[in-house]
Amino acid sequence: RKTDYDAKFIARIAQLIVLPVPAVTVEASDTALTIPADVPAGVVAVTAKNTGQEWHAVIFRRLNEGVTPEQFAAAFAESPFGSLALTTQLGGPDMAPGASTSGYFHFQPGAHVLVDNATAPPRFVPFTVAASTEAAAAPPAAAVTVEMKEHAFIMPEEIKAGAQWWQFTNTGQNVHQMGIVKLAAGKTLDDVIAWNETGEGPEPLEWVEFWNVMSPGVTSWGELALPAGTYWVLDFLPDPTREGQSNMALGMAKEIVVTE
Repeated sequence: RKTDYDAKFIARIAQLIVLPVPAVTVEASDTALTIPADVPAGVVAVTAKNTGQEWHAVIFRRLNEGVTPEQFAAAFAESPFGSLALTTQLGGPDMAPGASTSGYFHFQPGAHVLVDNATAPPRFVPFTVAASTEAAAAPPAAAVTVEMKEHAFIMPEEIKAGAQWWQFTNTGQNVHQMGIVKLAAGKTLDDVIAWNETGEGPEPLEWVEFWNVMSPGVTSWGELALPAGTYWVLDFLPDPTREGQSNMALGMAKEIVVTE
């Protein structure tokens, strides 16, 4: 019937329409952290740029319901890590000087903060996510999917080299993060675990990529470009239920091979 044909035609056209994704740019320098004061809700494309001479982090966090900006600021000043209890963590990259990283984040309406914990002391800037009347856009199709949970990374053991979209999802009960590193010459995973627990001595690794802390149930996307080689994927955070043992010591350590 004609009405059936029309409905199928409209549905097919809807599938072919690619909705534009709202985009914002974030800049981290050695003296300032900038983001637009207002960001639309929904899936947003973020370009993060490090224009400084030091490493910087870009971490998006949404204030939990009932938490005021003043309460967050006081908690952050006392303990940036302790303030995690007041927010939902959405992830974000660490960046070397001069680097730029693209990502997609699903923002919900409300008060947010952009945190850089790579500085001393750590810093943050507030921004607001406003409800949007635009149709929901879709995130990119991911070539690599990473699932983080207690206590494992569920992801491919072999990955192609070059720039591609990674999808990060925390399916666990605690916050998680993902660091990609190369071991220093003569060092082992046990050396990294010991260094992570004590912080003593030179770093037994080379930092390559880093996707910051994410709360349970959160998914975000980042474009990473790994050269061919062998890497370790690690979660450096402590497990709050295991008397301070690190997630990596409990199993969140995975060796991957990147091929041409």
